[in-house]
Amino acid sequence: MWEAKVPVRNDFLLNEPAKLREHALRLAQLLAEERARPTVIAIDGIDHAARAKATASEQLGGRPSLLEALVPPDEVPDGLVFLIAGQPGSLEYPLWLRCPPPGVEVFGVPPLKPNDIAELLQQEPGTFPVAQVDNAARVIWDLTKGNTLASIYGVWEARSLGDALELQQRLKTRRLDAGLEIYYDTLWTSVLAPFRSRSLTIDTYLAAALATSSVRLTGELLRSLYPDLHLSAAEWEIVLTALQPIIEDRNRQFAIRHNDVRVHLMARLSTDKTALAAATGKMANYYLADEPTEGRHADLFRLLSFAGRTSELPSVFTPEYVVDAWAISRSMDEILDQAQQATTAITLTLGWHGLHEFSLGLATLQQLRAAVQYYDIPEPRRGVPPCLASEARVQPRSSWTLRSLEGLLQDASALLSAGQIPRA
Repeated sequence: MWEAKVPVRNDFLLNEPAKLREHALRLAQLLAEERARPTVIAIDGIDHAARAKATASEQLGGRPSLLEALVPPDEVPDGLVFLIAGQPGSLEYPLWLRCPPPGVEVFGVPPLKPNDIAELLQQEPGTFPVAQVDNAARVIWDLTKGNTLASIYGVWEARSLGDALELQQRLKTRRLDAGLEIYYDTLWTSVLAPFRSRSLTIDTYLAAALATSSVRLTGELLRSLYPDLHLSAAEWEIVLTALQPIIEDRNRQFAIRHNDVRVHLMARLSTDKTALAAATGKMANYYLADEPTEGRHADLFRLLSFAGRTSELPSVFTPEYVVDAWAISRSMDEILDQAQQATTAITLTLGWHGLHEFSLGLATLQQLRAAVQYYDIPEPRRGVPPCLASEARVQPRSSWTLRSLEGLLQDASALLSAGQIPRA
């Protein structure tokens, strides 16, 4: 790493994106030379980046968007190949993506066909009659014209219905044919309409919880986050269940099904900064008083930032917070990042006592790092991905290196630690 001049930490370069990109390209080129084959950098979902740039550009904080950070074809070093994927046609795309010059090869993925949609529905029909699958597929295709995500939503809608005619009426009522943005808005509005008489803020509060939460939501958690809305846990579950298929239900634990919905909700929230601050502030208040949990350590710093309360970050970063984070298996990188955020948020309002407590938090972190390094304590394991690198592809013996063998042993160790002996 010293010879390759790898930056000590990427976040030191967050305010210098040009240097960060320069290092990334240089290191990717070095990797290509070392392996004697091209380094492929894959970037997926640029259509989401385009929509986010157009609807919620202020969230970038003055930094370039993903689209602006893309490397133009004439600046791609030798040995590098970029594989960029996304829906075509956005005016936010750079010109070289909209009108590809020589050297940029375009591979089009055709829209889904009715038989593709029928196959999706046949795999998991739910309560939908199998004899009606082909009819349903034609209905969905007619309204979506084969758009992949819209077709998937159509399939999910069908799984709880009785026939193709009922499906057609449902999808037309929810205006799936008008595009995904209209579909999301129509579904959202119809589900929340019965509850607006009890609270005009329910739209913002629920959107904030869904868009910013790193943990899956339950009716009880929403009731605790927003007690002043006076909705019971059961009523929150009714709302979340009715928002399917854009919301996914796993044993009464709910989350956004696709990141496209998160982009849409953040765009809605960005139109009223005061309401967003109020909603995320209530979530932060809950986690400030909460016991050490996954949600508290994953979201509290971000929620305080959304709420415009970054001056409270140093007060959060106490010795107890650091110890609790490590005890519930948060990563060292995350704790270090939070320490940096808290340090940059120090103001005179913290006071001597608060500054002393924060300094003890930093000292605890330093001692923890020293102990981890001295005793060679492994990072907390946060679950094993469904497919590890060494499982995805078996390298021929002629290409084995010490690095690849080390990676193989690390993957095997991770599987053994997780109790997945057959995979190991």
